[in-house]
Amino acid sequence: MKILVVDNERLICCALKMYLERHTGSRVLCSNSGDEALRMMEEERFDAVITDLGLPDITGAELVRRIKGGHRDVPVIAITGLLNLDAEEINELGVFRCIYKPFRISEVVETLREALDATPVTGEGRAEEGG
Repeated sequence: MKILVVDNERLICCALKMYLERHTGSRVLCSNSGDEALRMMEEERFDAVITDLGLPDITGAELVRRIKGGHRDVPVIAITGLLNLDAEEINELGVFRCIYKPFRISEVVETLREALDATPVTGEGRAEEGG
């Protein structure tokens, strides 16, 4: 499996990458901006995206909207420190679940597993299974 982690805080990206690779066996790529993440998604296929909603270059809502527009079946897990988010808007965007900072990394792993279990495997299979 291949996971994309998007967060402008490099420490969070590194921690999630290390933990997810160790505990899920996934290949994890990181991006520190929304625009870079969208470019990466054009070039590679990911099984899931974990993204911060507070990115400096693009709003979290716009990033999720664009991801879901081109990759409807890819589950998106949102991470945020913003407590005043509109839950209805987040659900309408198609976010699998929103995790609030500060979070336990094990919570992200558990949520990722749930998201992948809930997502049907397409004819292409998972990224590492089908290419």
